[in-house]
Order: sequence, then C-alpha cells, then structure tokens
Amino acid sequence: MLVRFSLAPVIFTNDKRCRVDTGLWLNPYIGQFFSLASDLDVEHIAEDPENLWLVDDGRNQSKGDKDPDKWMPPYKPVQAIYVQKFMVRAPLS
Repeated sequence: MLVRFSLAPVIFTNDKRCRVDTGLWLNPYIGQFFSLASDLDVEHIAEDPENLWLVDDGRNQSKGDKDPDKWMPPYKPVQAIYVQKFMVRAPLS
C-alpha cells in the first residue's frame, strides 16, 4: 500500500526494496501529508482493498474499533466518505 498510494517516489530502507522508508501520503483523516512510512498505519474500514486507507498511527489507535457515532475523522471533507464506507461494510441485522 505504501508504494501504491505514495504521491512521490518511495525510498526504501535497503537495496532489497522490501521496506519503505519515505514517500508522500495524504492522510484522509486529517487532510495532511506524511513523508515517513513509520508514521502510518493501514486502517481497515472494511476488509477489501478498496476500503484500506493509510492514516497516521496515533489517530488510528485513538479510533480503535469505534463506530462513526463514537468517532469521526477530524478532517470534515472526508467524514461523509468515511461514514459511507463504514456503512457498506457494516453487517445487516
């Protein structure tokens, strides 16, 4: 995901190219850019790849497994998208 979603060429930690060090990623939760891969977590809104987001690790940990009624991304432009993706993955009762 780090390679796929980087907005700039990624730099790897070694010649084996198995670990990303830096790149450029937009965090949809806060609308800010990150350049260190170690600052990001993979957020699984749902289990399919279309619903995986790269977000900062602190924000992802504060969210935990809370539903949108208990936690929302602080960046307002992404809130409706977040709820929509969450509702698609929610099991029907």
